[in-house]
Amino acid sequence: MSEKTRFKLFKLFRFAAVVVLLSILIAGLIYLIWYSPVFIVQKVDVKGVNMSQDEILDILGADTIGSNILFWRRQTEHVLDPRFDTFNMRKNYFKRTVQVTATEREKSFAWCFEASGDCFWTDKTGFIFSPAPASSGGLITVISDWREMPPGIGGYVLPASMNENLNSIIAIIGRLDLSVDSIKIENIKLRELLISASNGPRIIFSLSIDPDFTETAIRSLMESKSWTATKTLNLTVPGRAYPSY
Repeated sequence: MSEKTRFKLFKLFRFAAVVVLLSILIAGLIYLIWYSPVFIVQKVDVKGVNMSQDEILDILGADTIGSNILFWRRQTEHVLDPRFDTFNMRKNYFKRTVQVTATEREKSFAWCFEASGDCFWTDKTGFIFSPAPASSGGLITVISDWREMPPGIGGYVLPASMNENLNSIIAIIGRLDLSVDSIKIENIKLRELLISASNGPRIIFSLSIDPDFTETAIRSLMESKSWTATKTLNLTVPGRAYPSY
């Protein structure tokens, strides 16, 4: 065999060896990535909210655990869950976990729509985010609403300006330490909030005007001898208070 022939055979052998080694390497990588447990999600860690693994998997998808961490992606609906104010996820490749950090929306009011009998939690912006118990008293501020076509989860109970005035009215009631029996919106078209004070009048607020002036008016009447004798206190005109007996 000539030197030239041996050299050609050597080059052919070397090429075949490289092909075999590359094939083994590629096959190993394919197995490592797609079939071995090295990149399989083992657990979902949750911080910021008290949720079980089953509850969080209902949001992320039941197939999250066991998925390949390299290719797992959150879906759009994960971000849109109305219960959460923030919802962030990141993958920990070393621990093979999906780490969720979330904060729940603050429950400001239990908003009950009397026509349908449904109650929902709303946050300070008036956003409806989850069902609420049909209860009253205690630390829960319940607002009864008689509109016939109420918004549902993901909607807002009031326009922004009216909601801002509502929050101001509730804050005023709190500063006055006024005990109330009920808070109602009987006709949304009138843009009025009706608060029935315990051992006191029915107070009518306008959700369309700044309610700051009402605090002085209510306090003045509370400190007078006519508080319990007053049936209605109309505060729907800016800067004016109209009691009726």
